[in-house]
Amino acid sequence: MSVQVRFANILKKPIIQDLSRLFSSAGKNIYLVGGSVRDCFIDQAQDDLDFTTEALPDEIENIVKDWADEIWLIGKEYGTIGLSKDG
Repeated sequence: MSVQVRFANILKKPIIQDLSRLFSSAGKNIYLVGGSVRDCFIDQAQDDLDFTTEALPDEIENIVKDWADEIWLIGKEYGTIGLSKDG
């Protein structure tokens, strides 16, 4: 399977579609970064997804609060918000 197909497949994941819609509705961009992008190149499973956005931590928390199953604020003072959805 080509890299392009692997990227297309990961971008179809419901979690990515949902986050894209939520951030877009809030007027913010969100980008897939980190290991999941690397894993597309080396044909590995993408179990852990990392994103970046220009949204501030309070904005991120507000955007995802009704959608996420859990939100971790332990790194909030450093600009990091963690969350889980569907496991």
